[in-house]
Amino acid sequence: MEELILQKIKDNITKLKKKSTALYERVRSGAGVTESIDSFQKQKEQHEVEEYKNKIKELEQKIVFLETKLKDITDKKDEIQKELEEVIKINNELHEKIDSLEQEKRTLEKEKQTLKTETDILTQQLSAFSQTNWTKFSLDLIAQFINEFLRHFRNSIGMLKEAIDICANQPDLKETSKEKIKIIDSIFRDLLNLISDAKTQYSFRDLILEEVRIHSVLEDSISKVLEKYRTKRIIINKKFSEKDLIAKLDRELFTELFVNILLNSFESMDSGVIDIETSVLDKIVVKITDNGSGIPEHLMEKVFNPFFTTKQGHSGLGLTRAYWICVLHNCSIEIDSQLNKGTTVKVFIPLK
Repeated sequence: MEELILQKIKDNITKLKKKSTALYERVRSGAGVTESIDSFQKQKEQHEVEEYKNKIKELEQKIVFLETKLKDITDKKDEIQKELEEVIKINNELHEKIDSLEQEKRTLEKEKQTLKTETDILTQQLSAFSQTNWTKFSLDLIAQFINEFLRHFRNSIGMLKEAIDICANQPDLKETSKEKIKIIDSIFRDLLNLISDAKTQYSFRDLILEEVRIHSVLEDSISKVLEKYRTKRIIINKKFSEKDLIAKLDRELFTELFVNILLNSFESMDSGVIDIETSVLDKIVVKITDNGSGIPEHLMEKVFNPFFTTKQGHSGLGLTRAYWICVLHNCSIEIDSQLNKGTTVKVFIPLK
């Protein structure tokens, strides 16, 4: 704005200089003035020339002032421009730093989430490991107790057998008494066999965990049971998931688990149907359903108890061992049954 004003003033000065010069030349030379012009007219023109000169002088002074002011303003403008450029530079640097910090923040948040996930997994694994170890320790104590009890019992069974034989060989012993002695002898033998079986069922080696295909384990288990019960007219329907279900398990123990469940189904009927179904959501689910004799409702709460059985000649430890196999693998097992209608067993297995 100041530059425009200054230029306008300069243009006016130029015009005034030209006009003043022309008048001055006319007055000085008198060549262009006629005789009729009187001295008054000349004085007037001289006066006008002086006024123009004064105005020119004032305008020149004003130009000097404005030029000085313009220079100050220009210098100030340059200074402000430099400061602005510096501020812009600092601002850009700050934005770059902010972007860098934001990126670093996002990276740290991802690392934090990754570490949290890994920590959660490790915590779960540690918890599972601790639970498995405690379960294994408890089962080892039970097995040790049974083994010690069996050792003492065997030491005593010899003397009991000798006493029974002495009583049985008495010549004047009545037949009814002999029969009772035979029953006592049979009971002691059954008890010895039962304790020996308990020792086996409660003994667990260290788990050998590996990635196992559940369907393959089920096929092996079905084959083992069919070898034993080929004569029974039982149809097995396999309704396996289309997905390849894989879990980290001890293959041998889980084969034993499914064999025990299938044996119960086979032994509950001479003919019928067993459905074996697999599915997966948050866990792998293996469901084994039969239409056998079933279990009375009032006995359902005892199905996993040791030595509980509704079948003659069985120890009642098969489902007990199945339960502990599940516990050792952090799995769970459920049984639902109705008398004379059938039984459904579900095994829930964590994904690998």
